[in-house]
Amino acid sequence: MKKLRATHIEQLYAFTRAHFVDYYDVQTELVDHLANGIEAQWAANPDLDFEQALDIEFKKFGVFGFLEVVEEREKQMTKRYWKLIRNEVYQFCKIPKVWFSMAFFLFIFTMLFQLPYGFYGVATFLVIEFFLYVFLLGKRSRQLKKNQSAKQPLLLEVIINRSGQIGSFSYIWFYQFLIVDAQVFSNLYVALATSLIISLVSLVHYIVLVIIPKQKNKILREVYPEIV
Repeated sequence: MKKLRATHIEQLYAFTRAHFVDYYDVQTELVDHLANGIEAQWAANPDLDFEQALDIEFKKFGVFGFLEVVEEREKQMTKRYWKLIRNEVYQFCKIPKVWFSMAFFLFIFTMLFQLPYGFYGVATFLVIEFFLYVFLLGKRSRQLKKNQSAKQPLLLEVIINRSGQIGSFSYIWFYQFLIVDAQVFSNLYVALATSLIISLVSLVHYIVLVIIPKQKNKILREVYPEIV
């Protein structure tokens, strides 16, 4: 039975890239699928040439080609990424990290509810956090550009690398916090709820921008043991 050669495999990778598949892991999955389909066709019809067999296999993906496959993998990896974040948040609910979480929450709550000018202290903290977040995000973006290699990126790697931008949307809520009347936080339940939200959002920022990027290589080896 006819078998695909190394040059054919290279052509299949080039074919997936030409059809807007940018992620190496998704390319590899599609190449494997196409290769199996082509060899199955050759088993039934050895006279079929490579281009004809490839065209037949590609048509099986329908009108949108590889688009649906890429979108499905993006959904899967995005879910996996948020699962990583949830797992890290859970770690801050366990000893010993839970002590840090409780201390930070109590600090915010005390500032908001018990100190006369505590609201302004929390507002100052949020402004400092915002500028620190922007600084770290910019620094990380420059490092990514500097370390960018010629190899095709992995889908989860791309999600991790651009994840710092996710947290920027939470500052819309922080802006709302800064423009409310400070007297609102004299209510115990409002102060508790606000302290909890600020603590959780700040924790997610730390996880997204510091913890997960530091663990990126380990995460990629676990997800893609055959590639990384």
